[in-house]
Amino acid sequence: MSCVIKSADPSATLRAGGGRRTALTKTADGRRRSAVILLFFCTALAVQAQGNGLVFLTLDPDPAGQAAGGAYSAAGSGPFSPLFNPAGLASGSRNGIALTFQDWIGDARTLGIAGRFGLGEKAGAGLYVLSTSSGDLEARDRPGPAEGTFEVQYFAVGAGIARQFGPVQVGVAGKVLSERVFDSSASGYAFDAGVQVEAMDGFRIGAAVQHLGKMNELETAATPLPTTFRGGVSLRPFRLMAATESTALLSTAFHAEVVYRLEQNDPTQIRIGGEATLFDMLTLRGGYVFGDPVRRVSAGAGLAVGAFRVDYAMLPLDTGFGTGQLISLGYNW
Repeated sequence: MSCVIKSADPSATLRAGGGRRTALTKTADGRRRSAVILLFFCTALAVQAQGNGLVFLTLDPDPAGQAAGGAYSAAGSGPFSPLFNPAGLASGSRNGIALTFQDWIGDARTLGIAGRFGLGEKAGAGLYVLSTSSGDLEARDRPGPAEGTFEVQYFAVGAGIARQFGPVQVGVAGKVLSERVFDSSASGYAFDAGVQVEAMDGFRIGAAVQHLGKMNELETAATPLPTTFRGGVSLRPFRLMAATESTALLSTAFHAEVVYRLEQNDPTQIRIGGEATLFDMLTLRGGYVFGDPVRRVSAGAGLAVGAFRVDYAMLPLDTGFGTGQLISLGYNW
């Protein structure tokens, strides 16, 4: 299995893997976007080269975290916390469920559902399902009309558990993985582990290792997993309370994180983000990522009304690649 991209410059061609030659393009006007889509998804095919492997695992489709630059290894909690750090499942005592949708480069989309369930006052468990698709891509063996279309699809089902020991929260999670390209498919598994520490009031430290596992062979070789180490801090420097009520008039938070992946071609990322919440209802977020070749700035907002919560994130991409968007709907009880 192989992939061939032809860019807007006919002399520039990117090839990955070996075996069948497949050129994935859209129209002439969309060649640049098609190239990025293929770079993004073709890593599942390019198992003979250095790469990210199952890159959909690195997307973290939680709009709250992504709007704050993705720097949530210390702050992550609730249903989506296993995407950043499974230790966050131990935070709080409320149950919660959330749906998420991510619109990424080209027609790439991710759908997900996640739940967090309290196990007493100091422990929690979580479940999630994620599905990512590239959208229709054209298949060609030679110049001329396309021979048809296909999708690159990824699927993950995960579960985690975490417990609090004094100021320390420890969590582990596991997931079953599936990938499909053309008529080839493979499955596998991976594990995550993390810790969060309330070092002092309003200051948290978090660290996690993610995607430790293996895949079965996809046609001729196994796709590498994007094994990731991440660690960061979360600081809540300011909180203004109402004089006669327990509602916070204004609270702020700052997050910073370093993300390192084992693949040689992946640069180390530094992520920073901040958020401000008004009346425990409206949250405004922003972030910046150093070392990501596609996205840098991010912004978003969240609105909590009773037991319901809506979060949105906007991720402007490099010129010509559009804007990634995420939205989630959550319910707590």
